[in-house]
Amino acid sequence: MKILKIIVVSLLLTTNQAFAIENGVPPDDVITLSELAEKLEQKLKKPVVVDKNYAKNEVQIKLERALEDRGNLLTELSINGYTAIDTEDYIELIDVRRSRMSAIPVVDESKHYYPNQWVTKIITVEKACAYKILPIVRPLVPQYAHMAVTGEESLVISDRYANVQRLSSIIENIDKETKDKAGCNKKS
Repeated sequence: MKILKIIVVSLLLTTNQAFAIENGVPPDDVITLSELAEKLEQKLKKPVVVDKNYAKNEVQIKLERALEDRGNLLTELSINGYTAIDTEDYIELIDVRRSRMSAIPVVDESKHYYPNQWVTKIITVEKACAYKILPIVRPLVPQYAHMAVTGEESLVISDRYANVQRLSSIIENIDKETKDKAGCNKKS
């Protein structure tokens, strides 16, 4: 039974790759994170580091597309459960579960961010109680992201930029619909 499953999977992969090539779509490359880091270093002229625990992990990406631009790279990595954290001195390829604990930027509305770039944003509400909003929006972030309340008026979110923006919009709408601030001091 196990051999049959392997044969079926192999045939499907071969068929998908043949279909892709026949239709002008380049097949995905399977590459280790350390090999990807080397290629990125060559392209970006900036050191790229990978934790030794992940260096040999393989990712299935469209390498040419990933090397074209930062947004594409982040998308390709995200699909595989990784991301790239950019610091002043180097770029670090990490598992997304470590993103919230990394040196990710705090959102500055005057700057550009890629949809799959990890960021932290502080959202302040005027009428709604932040601690009452938290249980409503918490299920909308993945387990490896972070969301917390600071006082009565602010929420801190660390996640991919696209999701942070979506959550900001939802929180703003909840805040607009809130009639008054009464009851914020009492947790219910």
